[in-house]
Amino acid sequence: QLPRVALLQIKEATPAAEVLLDQKPIGKVADDGTFTGSGISPGDHMVELRRENYLPKRLQRQFIAGKTVELAGGDVVLASAVGTLRLTRTPAEAAVVYRRADENQTHELRGNQMELPPGNYLFTAKAAGYSEKTERVAVAAGETHSLELALARVAVAAPPPPPAPKI
Repeated sequence: QLPRVALLQIKEATPAAEVLLDQKPIGKVADDGTFTGSGISPGDHMVELRRENYLPKRLQRQFIAGKTVELAGGDVVLASAVGTLRLTRTPAEAAVVYRRADENQTHELRGNQMELPPGNYLFTAKAAGYSEKTERVAVAAGETHSLELALARVAVAAPPPPPAPKI
């Protein structure tokens, strides 16, 4: 008896990506970048790989009964849909908040590295005894941006000298 179904074999894919066949989820890519889908009916199918913070990939492939469709490498590696921001803050205890340039809501930046969706951001650092500083950063998908927020110490006026003793 001849096989009536086809196989899908994926290698070197982005781990944990969801695999969809004709927009229906059929499983997830394993940690080692592999996935095997069986029992696929012959014909043209749309294979899609999706993962949060990554750009999806869609591949139209023809499946033939008894044959395996293999996808690997660049076809199944997803590009990051976020940019990475690495922050250096001086002084180290400076509080940093950020917001998208088109939003009013600010968010606290706790660590010194974070993933952000593409866009323009404003980062503001504040610390007691230092002048506030704001920097603009354009974040692009798949890129790492370094941001240094070094605050200048505010000069504290010296106390006036004590009055000279009267003789």
